[in-house]
Amino acid sequence: MIEDGTTDRFGKNKIYNYDKLINHQIFANLDGCSKNEALLKSLYYNKGKFEIKKEDYQNAIKDLTIALDFVVSDNSLGSKINNRILFSRGIAKYENKDYYGAINDFETLINKCKANKECNKESELYYPKEWMSWEIGSKEAFSLADLYSYLGSAYYAINNDKLALLYISKSLTLDKTDAYSNRLMGLLKLYSNKKSEACKYFSIANQYGDEKAKDYIEQYCK
Repeated sequence: MIEDGTTDRFGKNKIYNYDKLINHQIFANLDGCSKNEALLKSLYYNKGKFEIKKEDYQNAIKDLTIALDFVVSDNSLGSKINNRILFSRGIAKYENKDYYGAINDFETLINKCKANKECNKESELYYPKEWMSWEIGSKEAFSLADLYSYLGSAYYAINNDKLALLYISKSLTLDKTDAYSNRLMGLLKLYSNKKSEACKYFSIANQYGDEKAKDYIEQYCK
């Protein structure tokens, strides 16, 4: 069996397993037991992640939104958890072609990071090991460069080249090896009639494994 992240080690569907665990927690609460909000937050988040892998973006958005609503008693920890959920929801919205919704999530996260000084260029936007490490691992991180790259790409998708250029530039300042950001910068330079600069970025993108960059090199840089 090919491991695609959507099944557990017994071959069972993880979405189904998460639904069972979520229902167990909800029914436990109805019976008067204490509801573990951190656990429910984790379950909905992980369910949303796997829905993204399955390209079920609408349900991913729904479950990640539910995850954001649960409160964790440790405010600092809860804030870092919400950072990761918000980033994942932005990706789901982007892939679902809700570019304005994605922009809103990404910009909210950037503003939150700046205000609370929760992130740096190498990333503080992760779940600490102490929180649900059985599922997530020691650090599930995304960098600030990733965030700027997605935001720039969303602006590019709505034809706002000025802001696309701004955020892709920020991304490349933090990570010059990002293949996708280099290709997108190449396209932005190409549309600005800066062919030689465009070809430089296409070449870098191709060097770091972007499959589409080679086509642009063949078309524009020979």
